[in-house]
Amino acid sequence: MAKYKRKKPDAVIIFLTLVILAIGITMIMTSSSAFAINNTNPPDPYYFVKRQIMLAGIGAAGAVVAILMPYRFFRLLAVPGVILSAGAFALLRTDFAVEVNDAYRWINVAGIQFQPSETAKVALILFLAWWMARRPVSSIKQIILPLILIGAFLLFILKEPDLGTAIVIAGGCACLLLQTRISPWLFVAVTPVAAAAVAWKVSTTPYQMARVIGWLNPWENSAGIGLQYVQSQLAFARGGLFGVGIGASEQKYRLPESHTDSIFAIIGEELGFFLALLLVVLFALLLFRCFDVASKCRDDFGRYLAFGLTAMTALQVCVNMSVMTGLMPITGLTLPLVSYGGTSLVITMLSIGMIVSVSRG
Repeated sequence: MAKYKRKKPDAVIIFLTLVILAIGITMIMTSSSAFAINNTNPPDPYYFVKRQIMLAGIGAAGAVVAILMPYRFFRLLAVPGVILSAGAFALLRTDFAVEVNDAYRWINVAGIQFQPSETAKVALILFLAWWMARRPVSSIKQIILPLILIGAFLLFILKEPDLGTAIVIAGGCACLLLQTRISPWLFVAVTPVAAAAVAWKVSTTPYQMARVIGWLNPWENSAGIGLQYVQSQLAFARGGLFGVGIGASEQKYRLPESHTDSIFAIIGEELGFFLALLLVVLFALLLFRCFDVASKCRDDFGRYLAFGLTAMTALQVCVNMSVMTGLMPITGLTLPLVSYGGTSLVITMLSIGMIVSVSRG
């Protein structure tokens, strides 16, 4: 009997990931210095970049483990993953919950702080990939349980509240379910209902409605709810084609969340239009390569897993960049691999490691 031999890891995915990560670390160093000096004791301008490097190391370790694992092993994590993720959401209703900016999106367990909504992204994709690979899915009846599970998770996330992450998770799961034999017209019919639900949620939540109003009339509310939109546009305008140079940003002193949600605007200001566009191209190449891994995988579970993880990452990239360029209201989503953020960075790198594992199969 011939011995099974795995292929080498996809070097292109690894290279593009490291390049984007390096850009992110560089931009966090320049965009977070002022905020760090005013919010650390003793003042440390490199506080956030040092933490990001440490978290990148943790993410890299997780990615390496995932790459070395045969991806079929991840099937075993499908059910435990959603159970643990649901348990993490339950902790948001306890003293383990941590309030940040009037939202309960984080929990702190034994000194480790993380967002359950980020772990839910991988858990749901793993479960869906496992469920769909068990047998061909051709009717809505066959995915009732996954739909109930997705709905329950979305309710947890909306309760935090975190509409942006809920939209990304719903969109990523929908993209994966479109790979089944269920008629795509069913999803077309459901879309207006989902849009109406989002509109109702926004209209009944004051701060979310304020974000929409600020997005529609940013210059009339430039000192209030329109501040982030106005300052991000000024950052891109000031950067022009070639940028003002690394570290020379002025908008980082005025732009809220300059090293997290708004980092793409600082990139536009310091590096200019062409290098900001280069980052978009790097993301496009990375995501295309990941989708290519999914399309070439002959195993249903591996194909679904790689496709779902890539789709969810692609949606988050598109939403963050759309917000920063004024195409969408504020969602509070980070830019994967680039923005400062512990759970998001570790989960994104772990997801990429799993995709590379599929490429080895």
